[in-house]
Amino acid sequence: AVDNWHAKAEGKCAIDYGFHLITTDFEDHHTEQMYTVMDEGITSFKLFMAYPGVFLVDDATIFRAMSAAGQRGGLICMHAENGIVINEIIKRFIADGRTAPKYHALSRPTIAEAEGVHRAIAIAEMAESPVYIVHLSSADALNKVREARDRGIPAFAETCPQYLFRSIDDYGDGWDGAKYVFTPPLREKHNCGELWKG
Repeated sequence: AVDNWHAKAEGKCAIDYGFHLITTDFEDHHTEQMYTVMDEGITSFKLFMAYPGVFLVDDATIFRAMSAAGQRGGLICMHAENGIVINEIIKRFIADGRTAPKYHALSRPTIAEAEGVHRAIAIAEMAESPVYIVHLSSADALNKVREARDRGIPAFAETCPQYLFRSIDDYGDGWDGAKYVFTPPLREKHNCGELWKG
């Protein structure tokens, strides 16, 4: 798979690039495969706590991947939201006819992100591995990273421009807000300021 992606870039890419491999399954026998790609220079792997039936991996899989990566200096990049609960909220919203873009944000509350971040950090601590939280969007989640770092845990996070400049108000009441449907969603305005302080 890695060779295929290199071939797609060969002769077409004008910038330096690197890969994060998405991992949707990780049993003990996958460790050697991980180490092989690490020896080739790919040292970060993305896992998801969201999107049941597509990308979501369970906590045991996360633990195994973190343990293996941590032993060789690799890094797990985590999409941290409680996807199982979010999926239940989405089902309720759809059943109630709440499908406008603003409900995308309301179906993914900040507490679901904070819980995911807390759980990812706890698993990383047990696996003796660092963790990198991708596209952090809320003050609640940021506080979990701060708490871990204050305890000396190697937990890192990034945010994205949309979480620094946009808010849940951009979803509006109409369908124009659909252009802001991404995950995690936009949050209440106060989160922007907290993320700038991150």
